[in-house]
Amino acid sequence: MLKIILQNPHHVVPFNERARDLRIMNKPLWLSQRDVLVPFILREIELPFGIPLPETTEECLVYRDNLYFDSFYIQAFLDAAFARGKACQAAFSINEPAFREHALPLSVSYIQKGDIYLAELWYYPHGPSEEAEPLVIDLQTIEAGYYHVPTYMAYEQGDLVFQVPKRSLIAIDSWVHVQVADLVFGLFARGARYMARLDSDLLFKLKVMATAMYEGRQVLNVEEIRKSQELTVSFHRGEFRCEVKDVDRRRRIESRVLKEKE
Repeated sequence: MLKIILQNPHHVVPFNERARDLRIMNKPLWLSQRDVLVPFILREIELPFGIPLPETTEECLVYRDNLYFDSFYIQAFLDAAFARGKACQAAFSINEPAFREHALPLSVSYIQKGDIYLAELWYYPHGPSEEAEPLVIDLQTIEAGYYHVPTYMAYEQGDLVFQVPKRSLIAIDSWVHVQVADLVFGLFARGARYMARLDSDLLFKLKVMATAMYEGRQVLNVEEIRKSQELTVSFHRGEFRCEVKDVDRRRRIESRVLKEKE
């Protein structure tokens, strides 16, 4: 599949950098996009802002470079698009709580079309030559409460909660979106997927509980829960800490990729 990257020239305040160069989940956004799409892509083209799409009949995935997405969303989007066999554009329903509460405010990247909002992510089975129809993917959102919030802050309107999606797609237009992508659509989303797996996979639950009992730790501190590729999240002395495993390896990878892009 051909990957076509559309550049977004907007600089995010106060970082004064394009969204693609900001770090989400402890890696640059452009590298995160590349890692997620590796299983599907054979080659890529990057187009400056305002340049029209190339004429081709090749199967294409097109996206704006300020989008943060995870592998779970991309897999669901492509599976649904393959099933339709038509050109599709990613879309959100206004009734999707994670999008409505966290992604839509302060954003300028979405195009409203009735009760849905179109994102700048397209799939074209035969090249970018036909009208794309909206494709709404269920983000499988759950509610996750704030930790240690005084009751007087929300007693009249209910509990303070995050709307956490298990599949993540968000446009980075503001520094607020960086925080949302990193925490709500990133770390919390990963936690929600693990909790869902604990509820649905009995063998995984037994393995985690047995490990916790053997190591004398709380369940959330077991290595099976904490590990995720090269990022580890731990709870220590009342605060969350994030650290990258094998930092030298990550730096070598980023350096090699940067040289390739030059």
